[in-house]
Amino acid sequence: MNLIWSGLLGIVTSIIGSVIFLYYILTQLRPKIVISPDIAHYKDVNEPDTGKKLFYFKFVNKSKHAAFDIRVRVCELIRIPTGNKQFHERRIDLVLRKDFLAHMPRHKKLKPEDTFAPFANISCCLSDLGPILDDQTKCVEIQIILRHGLTGLAKVFTHEYSDRKVVKNGMFVFGDTLIVS
Repeated sequence: MNLIWSGLLGIVTSIIGSVIFLYYILTQLRPKIVISPDIAHYKDVNEPDTGKKLFYFKFVNKSKHAAFDIRVRVCELIRIPTGNKQFHERRIDLVLRKDFLAHMPRHKKLKPEDTFAPFANISCCLSDLGPILDDQTKCVEIQIILRHGLTGLAKVFTHEYSDRKVVKNGMFVFGDTLIVS
């Protein structure tokens, strides 16, 4: 009889330990990306002599581990009413200067002497977002699709911009802040 109770106790504790471990993996080791609520409107940093102003999006890897296979997608999102307060969605991709990153390091606390923040990324959109943001039926959506460096778990992060008020003149501040100055 003691052998049966011992076997059942072993099975139950193994299941409980597996559930706790799986819960930890699925909640604590998921990628964590923060996307700026603002869009920066600033001169073209690659060709400053042209005087052309472009739109910039910033996102920061807040994970404890690196991210891989990062795909950035900015699109025009059009919601088409179908009745009963329901909508179909149509997405039209907008042109980015670079839409893929192979690797993004984990988040770390910056020191005053640091000159690089590789866990933060600024993506440049070459398309004009003004007409999209002025239209009540459209908005701009950014999607960040990536895999977690340790677990390989993938996640999609999205943020919608539906008004021109989110466009700020200036460039993002250095580091993990999402402020436009």
